[in-house]
Amino acid sequence: FVDERTYDFSLQQVKEVLVDHGSSHNHGNWYFQQLLKMTCFRNIPGILPRVLIHDCDIAFNAPINFLDEEGRGVLSIGYPFRWVENVTSFDEYGPLESIKHSHIDMGRRLLPGWDIADAFSGMHHHQLIEQELMESLLRDAEQKHDLPFWEAFLRNVDPVRWNGACEYVLYYHYVQGKFPDRVKLRHISGVDLIHDANEPLDDSFDLIADHNNDIPVLGRHGFTSLKIRLQTMDYIPPKLREKFLDPSVERMVFRLELKNGILRVDPC
Repeated sequence: FVDERTYDFSLQQVKEVLVDHGSSHNHGNWYFQQLLKMTCFRNIPGILPRVLIHDCDIAFNAPINFLDEEGRGVLSIGYPFRWVENVTSFDEYGPLESIKHSHIDMGRRLLPGWDIADAFSGMHHHQLIEQELMESLLRDAEQKHDLPFWEAFLRNVDPVRWNGACEYVLYYHYVQGKFPDRVKLRHISGVDLIHDANEPLDDSFDLIADHNNDIPVLGRHGFTSLKIRLQTMDYIPPKLREKFLDPSVERMVFRLELKNGILRVDPC
């Protein structure tokens, strides 16, 4: 356990910079937790040079290795930038130049030469990060903006959006572009629920597992103000957004099934 007050920035400072940057959302905690992860090597004494970031709202349901035989870190490609329904091939997620997303725009603003390497976000609620690679990312941003990383990060998010940046996206594509020989990519199948934090979910285990014991990653994600977030999420094309926000949907609970990079989304 690490006292967050030992970090060289605080939640209050994060909130103040966001307000100064023009944000009207109450999302300081969202960006603060991302910064805690990305700057852990600088702020936690004695930390090892490799760290597995593991969000508290997922569980591993099978043994998973995070290093390959050559000692490279293995990263999940995670969810696609586009949550397209009834996809049968990766071609339907691209081409890359057609993919528009606030997380991509933020990465390009924050880091010199940063761009996406594939049509996937690298976001799967966990990630193995390495000190040398992460420190390179932090230094590149600081040199470009002449600010401490945490402040440069915040001043490059889109203040209009509730969620305008993602630490997993930044690292996943940064290391592919700058350190391609240091990482290996893979698909990990998983099932996640996204739901409004106020939605009771007594049947959540059945909805997640669907009585299938061979799903490696299981997750349940309760979002504050889910409806507001769905209205501005870049992942969701108009037709799928209409499906999410359909007034006839009885509850704000959705099941996401990811298998070999192909995503299926269903209301529960």
